[in-house]
Amino acid sequence: MRTHLTVTNEEVADHRMFRVVRVPLQMITDFEVARPGGLWGGFCITAICRDGTTIALMSTRAYSRLPSANHLDELTRICWTLEEAVTKRPS
Repeated sequence: MRTHLTVTNEEVADHRMFRVVRVPLQMITDFEVARPGGLWGGFCITAICRDGTTIALMSTRAYSRLPSANHLDELTRICWTLEEAVTKRPS
């Protein structure tokens, strides 16, 4: 089973190992590369919501003992793509 992230005109769906976390696009204001909370290591993309909460999109997690610049660059590029999808969504 693979984790993955899907983006539709209505939501971002973070397909994790045992559940799917859905975030409506109208709730999201921005994306950033950050460390997930809890016991998780590595870096992932975090959705920043209008109410100030953040949601770690764990399917984007890049983990290694020493995070490489390539991991962070790739996550940054994914952030840009997600930001573009949010701004270009139909109203």
